[in-house]
Parts: sequence; C-alpha cells; structure tokens
Amino acid sequence: GDQVNAADPLWVAMKPHWDTVAACLEGTEYLRANKKKYLPQQPMELLESWEGRVNRSVFSPYFQKVLRVAVGLILRKPIFLEGGDETYWEEWREDVCRDGSTDLDQFANDVLSSALAMGSSNILVDYPDTSNVISLAQERGANLKPYLVEVPCTQLIGWRHDPRENMGKLQQVRIRETARVSKGRFGIEYKHRVRVLEPGKYELWESTDDGGDGGFQLIESGSMEPYRDIPLCTVYGQKLAVLYSRPPLLPIASLNLSHYQKASDLTQSLHIASQPIMVMAGMDDLPNDNTTNGAIGLSVNNAILTPPRGEAEVYYVQPQSGAFDAQRADMDRLVDEMRQL
Repeated sequence: GDQVNAADPLWVAMKPHWDTVAACLEGTEYLRANKKKYLPQQPMELLESWEGRVNRSVFSPYFQKVLRVAVGLILRKPIFLEGGDETYWEEWREDVCRDGSTDLDQFANDVLSSALAMGSSNILVDYPDTSNVISLAQERGANLKPYLVEVPCTQLIGWRHDPRENMGKLQQVRIRETARVSKGRFGIEYKHRVRVLEPGKYELWESTDDGGDGGFQLIESGSMEPYRDIPLCTVYGQKLAVLYSRPPLLPIASLNLSHYQKASDLTQSLHIASQPIMVMAGMDDLPNDNTTNGAIGLSVNNAILTPPRGEAEVYYVQPQSGAFDAQRADMDRLVDEMRQL
C-alpha cells in the first residue's frame, strides 16, 4: 500500500494483452529475441537447428498495416481549431510537445495509434517551470505555452477513482517515467521515476538503484494551484472501465502471431526438403579417410544407404508437395481472417 512503484491489479491484468500487441508492433527482431516464447525449441531439436529456424523466420506486419489504415481513416482530415486567439493556437499547434518537430496532427496520430493498438492512451497537459517568472510580461517574453505529453497505458501503473468524490473525477494517478539526466559536461544517465498526480499537487519519486527495482525516494513535490483537476485526458480504443481497457485489434494480433509461427514451420520444411535426398541402395559404406571424412558432396550434405533390393542403384527421393500446399492454405486462411476482422 505504500510502495509508489507497485502496479494496480487491473494494470497487471491488462499486461498479457499488451505483450501480444507489442510483439506485432516490434516485429522480427523482437520475436527472435523472445524465441523461447514465440518459437520454442521442439523436442529432440538440436540447438543449432533451432537457432537456424529462428533466424530464418520473418514476421509479416499485417497488424501494423491494419493499424495504419484504421488511424488514417479516422484522421484523414486535419484537426481544426475554432475559437479563442486563433493566432496563438495556430502557432501553438505547430509544436505541441515542445520538441520542435511534433505538430498537433502528428501527435493525434501517435495517440490514436497507441489507443487502438493497446486499448487506451493518455494525454498529460504540462507547462514549463515558472518558478523564476514573476510577471506576465516575462512569461510572454519567454514564449511559455502549455504542451502535451503522451502517457502510454503501459506507463500509467496506478489510479484512484471514486464517483462519489471530486465530482467523479480522478483522485490520483501514478505514472512510471524514465528521465534523461545530464551528467558532467557530455554524459547522460537514465533515472527510473514515478510521478504522482493528485488534485492541485504532484510528487516525483526516484529509484535508489539503476534497475528501478529498489526503493524510491521523494525528490520533488509542489502545487498546481489554482488548477484543481488532474490534467490528464484518456483516449480509449475499447473501454471496459475507468483506465481499464482492452486492445480492440487483439484478435488480429493473435492471428498475425499464428501466421508468423506457421510461416516459420513452412520455411523450415522448405529449407530441409527443398532439394531431393540421394538414396544409394546396395552400395558399400563410403571410406572415412583424412581427405573426405566420409562426407557426401551434396548440397544437403548427406545421403541414405539402404540394403539392396536387387541390383545396386542410386536414385533421389523428395517429399510430396501436398504437405506444403496444406501449410500454405492454412496461412492464406489466417490472412483472410485478418482481412475480414
């Protein structure tokens, strides 16, 4: 109850869905790095064969394509701002994150992509530090403006909400952060932090170790008066409850991972059986000397020696193509299901 870094049980319940979607968003390299989960080693499969199978497997990004199309359809027209000081807001919309490169339309695209992929995403409204500003003229001269920060649902680890309190608005949120802190003249180090927001105030806690698994200590706190609301807005893909959601495209992500695994099986089968194997019936075993070491000069590097069926003979065998056709048909079925969804 007093651990600021502890995740809400609902956050823990949502995490398996995020892992599935994250695998589809990250693609081939992520899946290869997590091969034990997505392409596990088969019984009696040699380690070298398993690693070769994993390295030949490539992920087809159907999920990413569906996500881009969905976001593009929703945001096919630019966002239009109306009312207030239009000159002020037109200038503000060109750099809504204070990073010099993200305008309002791009920011909306990023937030909506996260919401549709993961189930929800959050927008935190922040403002530059004004502790040294003592007049409105100084504020205007410094060109200080509010800016937006996207808070993915994976970082919002805890919240408190009771419809009977604070007019039904959020009473507390906790956000995990990774801060880039200058070290010396040229160095940079990363700090694990948790930001706690409550009506009219905030706290910033920092990990006491580099891994973020140790304790946390309070390093900063302050007031957000006269603003009493937590400046957080949530965009839902599929809302189940307050800050509890489900990825609306999760079935497509699961099908895409199944397609990847079946494509891996087909690639491995073709790798093994793409060339016929020589069969030598009624032939003596090959000599094992210092020159050949018993090796066969074939691209698949082996041959099969069998007892004679009559006269000695040499021929090739190859698998029936029907097995590969069945694998391809199953992969096409998965693509059709993703397309229909």
